[in-house]
Amino acid sequence: MLKKFIFAVLAASLVFGAQELAIKTKPSSNSPSNLETNLKERDESQKRVDECMQKDSSIAGMVGCINAEFAVQDKILNENYKKAMSVLNDENKKILKDIQRKWVAYKEAKCAFYPQQGSIYRLDAADCYLQMTKERARELANLAEDFEGNQ
Repeated sequence: MLKKFIFAVLAASLVFGAQELAIKTKPSSNSPSNLETNLKERDESQKRVDECMQKDSSIAGMVGCINAEFAVQDKILNENYKKAMSVLNDENKKILKDIQRKWVAYKEAKCAFYPQQGSIYRLDAADCYLQMTKERARELANLAEDFEGNQ
């Protein structure tokens, strides 16, 4: 019950904290849209995982493949976070830092919440970390692009 409460509180604070960060969009350019870029990155990420899993389809092997891709996506997330921080003013840097801390806590709580029954939960939990990290990396890339030149 306590885990559910903590999960709900973290989720609510993440949502409401994100609302404080008002996004000012800049005019669109002739470069590929974020959607096109995100789809390409998603395809490449899934391709790497699929190729790895073809080599070892055991639960341990699949978890290893997901964890390897998680490391790639975590690096991308950190690069995108630094980029976003570099284009924000001081006030918005504080807000983003707070939001990011809440997101990390939310991710940790959510992905650890899978029932530990059998060995498949390890796969579900690893995939949770991967998918949440990929999504957050995309959000941060979009945020950096939206704020660039608008501060």
